[in-house]
Formats: sequence, C-alpha cells, structure tokens
Amino acid sequence: MGALSLNGQEHTPLYEYAIEESQLLNEALGELCEHLEIMLAFPADLIAGEVIPPQSISYNSSTELLEGLLSPFNLEIKKVSDSKFLIRDRLNDSDLTMGTFEGMAINQKTQMPIAYAAVYFNDFSEGTLTDEEGRFAIKCNSRTADSLIISFVSHRPVAIALEDFKYNQAYALVPQDNVIEDVLVEYIVPPILMNDFENAMIFSQNVPLSQTVFNNDLLRQIQLLPGVAAYNDDSAQLKIRGSNADQSRIIIDGMPLYRVDHYYGVFGAINTAFADKVSLYKNAQPLEFNSLGGGLLVVESANNITESEGEVHVNLLESGAHFKLPLGEKISFDLAGRTTYRNVDDGGLINLKRNRSDENFQDESFVNFIENEPRFRFYDLNASLVIKPSAKSEIALNTFFSNDKFINAFDRTFGGQNNSQTETIYSNEEKWTNNAASLIWKQQFGDKLYFNLTQHHSEYTFSSRLDSELTRKENGQIERKALSIQNDSEIKDL
Repeated sequence: MGALSLNGQEHTPLYEYAIEESQLLNEALGELCEHLEIMLAFPADLIAGEVIPPQSISYNSSTELLEGLLSPFNLEIKKVSDSKFLIRDRLNDSDLTMGTFEGMAINQKTQMPIAYAAVYFNDFSEGTLTDEEGRFAIKCNSRTADSLIISFVSHRPVAIALEDFKYNQAYALVPQDNVIEDVLVEYIVPPILMNDFENAMIFSQNVPLSQTVFNNDLLRQIQLLPGVAAYNDDSAQLKIRGSNADQSRIIIDGMPLYRVDHYYGVFGAINTAFADKVSLYKNAQPLEFNSLGGGLLVVESANNITESEGEVHVNLLESGAHFKLPLGEKISFDLAGRTTYRNVDDGGLINLKRNRSDENFQDESFVNFIENEPRFRFYDLNASLVIKPSAKSEIALNTFFSNDKFINAFDRTFGGQNNSQTETIYSNEEKWTNNAASLIWKQQFGDKLYFNLTQHHSEYTFSSRLDSELTRKENGQIERKALSIQNDSEIKDL
C-alpha cells in the first residue's frame, strides 16, 4: 500500500509517497489515479506482472511522482494535460533509427522517373511523395521502422530494409496490370429509403410490412435509384442502364412478369408486403439470366416462416391483406392480396358532366350535354407454399395473379336547328392479366454440390375494344353509323 504525506521543510519536495510493502504496479497506479484525480492510458500488457518493491518517493508534482514510480521499469510518462498522462516504453537514443533517406523511384521497364509515388516507413510513422523527377527525401525518427516502402498505382511496391538502403540510388518499380474482377455490391436498406447503389444489389433482407395512406410502392422506389429510369412519369416500368423497358425482366419467385403496373403505372403490381428479398442486377447478371438484353429485378418471398403474422391495410386507392402461417415444422404458407374496394376514377377529377349552350349556334334551343365517367378496378394475389423435407432439401410452390380492367365511356347528346338531335356513344374497354405459377426444388448433396431446379408457367393477356356509334334524328328520319375495333394479344412462357 502507498501513503501520501506532506513535508513542511523549505527547499525540499512538498510531498512524500511511501510504499510500505511489495505491490503490483497496476494496483499502485489505480490508487494514484483515485488519490490524485488523474487518468492514465497504457497498453495492458505493458505493465502486466510488474511488482513495485517497498520504497519512498519525494515529489512536487504528479509528473515527478509517476516518473519516479516508473523509472525502475524502463517506462516513461508523457503529460497530455494536467489530469491525463500516457505511459509508454522509454525511448532511448540507441533505439532510434535516425537519419534522412534520399533516393529516386523509376519505372523498371522505361527507366523513367516516377513522379508522385508514395514513400513511407513500414510502421507508417513518416511518409512523403516523390517530386516531378522521381526523387524523395524522408527523415526517420522511429524506433519500430525497419524498412522503407515505395509504391505507385499500377506498379508493384518495393520494400527496402533500412540497413540495406543506399543513398541516392534509383529504386525500380515493376509495372503490373490491375485486373479488376467482377464485383457484386450488396446493400441492406429499408425498401422505402433506398440510396447509394451500384452494380448488383440486395435492397432488403426483410422488407417491412408497413403501409401508408399513399401506398409504399416498391417499383416506384426503384425508379429513384442511380442507373434506373422510369419508362415515363406515369408508368411503373423500369429502364435499367439505358435499356428499353421491355428489355428489363422482372421475376418474382421464379415467375417472369410481363406487365408490372396497375392503373397505367400509378403504382406497381408487385405487392411490397409480400417481398422479403429484392435483388437488382444492372449488369453482370447470373448465368441463368444472361440472355436478357436489359437489367434484371428478382423478388423473393420469405422461405423461413417460424411465427404466424397477419396484416390488413386500407389506403386511398386500395385495400389488402398479408398472412404468414407456419404449418408445422417443415411447411409454411405465405399469402398476400390487394384489390380496389371502389372505382379508382370515382373522384370527380376525370368525370365530366356539363349542360351548356354552344356559342357556335345562335338558336337557344341548342343544348350540349356530355357525360363521361371512367371506371377502373384491379386486384393482385401472391401465394407461396414452402416444404422442407430435410435440412438440405426445399420445395416451393408459388403463384401470382393480377387483373386490371378499365372502362371509359361517354354519351354526348345535343340538339340543333329544326328539332334535330344528335347522339354520340363512345366506349373504350381495356383488360390485362398476369397469371403465373412456379415450382422450385433446391437440394444440397454434400458440402460442394448444390442442385436448383425451377419450372414456371407465365401467361400475359391483353384485350382492347373500342366502340363508337353516331345517331342522328331529324324530321322523323334516323341515321345511325357504328364502328368497333377489337385487339387481343397474349404471351405464354413455359
């Protein structure tokens, strides 16, 4: 134990610190920190096992006391502030590799000087750059440095032992090609706060189920990423790295989709709540997708459901539900669906009704009546059944259904002179569907052999019908003209 005492004699140290019995150095330093209200910093192994013999130390300051206490152990104290000190090995002149090292860096192949090459000691204690003629001068003040390193971009670094260094000698660096291998950059971020992406990315390992009244749309968020552009302002289709939207492939649970927007692009047909992992490949696509001309977006649902979860949401455009159900230890079921619960267009923004006189006719009996009320509805459904017969085997059955229907019809009736009446009936109906299913079998044979089989069926249909009819009544005579156009298309992928 150490004891502090005050000495009152003139011209002598004011304080006395006595160690009455042998004590571990780290314990003594701990007591000093408490009594003197100071802080000490040092590596733990620097004083491990060191023992202080009984002694008495006279001092006038904390620094003097610490110096006297550490002197037998070849340690020194460095004062950082009045209450903070650093303990380290004592620096002896014999330990220093002093001197200035001067030399030159050249290209081994061309024998030309290398300007702005990095020159530094292996302990990073000092560093500099070569000048425009490739020359350098660097002073060493370190006891731990034992070699000098010269490095430059596209050249192999050179390390010279300090004892072998020759002053004013030219040291040659061998040029080498820097071959950058394929890089896969993965990011794990919330799907609603995506940023700082590059090349091939993982957006989310666990997409949250939260929704807002404006609907958190996955495809709309991806359009905001660098290297990805919207097809146009009102479309959820993706243009990746300059490719056309129809060249970009979107695959969900092994099922390719050929139209991924609802309501002409107001929001996407991919249910954010169902997505557990979303991968975007701007280039360097996996081998099985190399035939694609544009980018690739791969969406995967959860395949490791251990707890039952459920959610129902309602916003201004649609309503939906999502359920995750474990059916025993080896089987799980994931189901998500959305649908419009009202006519999306029934907001008064597009519907047009007016009754007014046309200024082109002076006859006040002329009446122009227009009624236009578009109707739009949609739904989508995702389901996934995962079976794990063993720890190395997994079978997944997946389905996707999407349906959109838009009807825009209006009647225009107006009267003219001589009690004539003209009626125009216009109707435009469009409908598109995505129906898909997939079977995925994953099997691991040993530590190095892995088997993955995917079989899918995807069908996209689009139909459009335009009907127009003009009826004119005048003097008891009826004249009618009609036009109908039907357009149907279909894509099947096996």
